[in-house]
Amino acid sequence: YGNIAPRTSWGKVATVLYAIVGIPLMLLYLTNIGDTLAKSLRYIYSRLCTCKPNDPYRRRKCTDNYRVQHTVAHNSSFEPAVQDKLPVHSEDEARIEAIPNEVREDLEHEEPRASVPITLCLLILVGYISGGATVFSLWEGWGFLDGSYFCFVTLSTIGFGDLVPGHSVASGQASQEKLIICSLYLLIGMALIAMCFNLMQEEVIHKIRNCGRKIGIIKETDEENDLA
Repeated sequence: YGNIAPRTSWGKVATVLYAIVGIPLMLLYLTNIGDTLAKSLRYIYSRLCTCKPNDPYRRRKCTDNYRVQHTVAHNSSFEPAVQDKLPVHSEDEARIEAIPNEVREDLEHEEPRASVPITLCLLILVGYISGGATVFSLWEGWGFLDGSYFCFVTLSTIGFGDLVPGHSVASGQASQEKLIICSLYLLIGMALIAMCFNLMQEEVIHKIRNCGRKIGIIKETDEENDLA
């Protein structure tokens, strides 16, 4: 925050060297922990949500893929000389062939796309900031607005330093324990922010693609190429 800074030359050199190694490690931590938390929340939400798959485009694409693959496998089982003698409409007949029951059951029981709403991510962030604001307000004697401001400024890595918890660190052991708890709060909070950004990014991309397919900007072939 600027309230504690190196003064000696060796302290400044040590800070630079430590930051060169520490910043990539911090980014790696945020990326991995954020992805892990996003997968966990997506899994929990998919288990709690009782909705069924409602993406007809995906189901129809899976069906078409099966038919095309079955056609290729069906035609490749013939010898080249026999393929030349096959009628032209043999591929069409293979394409309209009924899907086997076991394949149809796999398509019907396909796992729904776990889409975590953006509002849920925002509620998690607001709840985490509000909880931290309440704790810091009780510890430091701040108002709820000042506590929320401090949590937001810190978790967003702005860090003005106008509000710093534990000014009286040297006054006792309790203040040092508060700083340790504050550090853990910030580490977990930054990971939660990375998780929410990950989930919100996926949701926004999914909605934009669906909107693009409806108005004709994105075609099915383009979508398949993106997935491939």
